[in-house]
Amino acid sequence: MWVRPQVALGGSQRFFYLTFRDGSLKAYYNNMFTLTHQYKYTLTELENMIPWERDLYIGMVNTWVKEETEKLNKIKAEKEQKFNQAISKVRKRR
Repeated sequence: MWVRPQVALGGSQRFFYLTFRDGSLKAYYNNMFTLTHQYKYTLTELENMIPWERDLYIGMVNTWVKEETEKLNKIKAEKEQKFNQAISKVRKRR
């Protein structure tokens, strides 16, 4: 009679499951690079975070970036509108 050994997630398998459960290795390194270089976290701080804690910070950063992008796009659209109005006034004078 053959008995199949049961395999439990533990050690390095569990680490990689928890670390990369939501994405790829490339996404993990991109997130680490962004948080260290643009937001001044250290790798030690990021590595010592609980996976859900790191996900929370990444989500907060993504939300902040989206909000800032929307603000900049709004300002850009307003400037373009003012510029177009000024051009149309100049053209009407001619």
